[in-house]
Amino acid sequence: MANRLASATSPYLLQHRDNPVDWWEWGPEPFEEARRRNVPVLLSVGYSVHFRVSLGRGRRGREQAHNDLRGSGKPRLR
Repeated sequence: MANRLASATSPYLLQHRDNPVDWWEWGPEPFEEARRRNVPVLLSVGYSVHFRVSLGRGRRGREQAHNDLRGSGKPRLR
């Protein structure tokens, strides 16, 4: 099931083009539609990890990457 992101140009957004969510790209259209329907806008700031971390190194690699981003003085994830 393709959503509105099927025609996106962003590699990050294209990752989500088959999600069963009614995603909209950033712009005036989603806000106009929300106003028209009188519904809130739920905003996702997005999250993505480096390809090598997510596919090549497995769970330990993802945890290490997360801890690296948090800084060396922080406790490790378990």
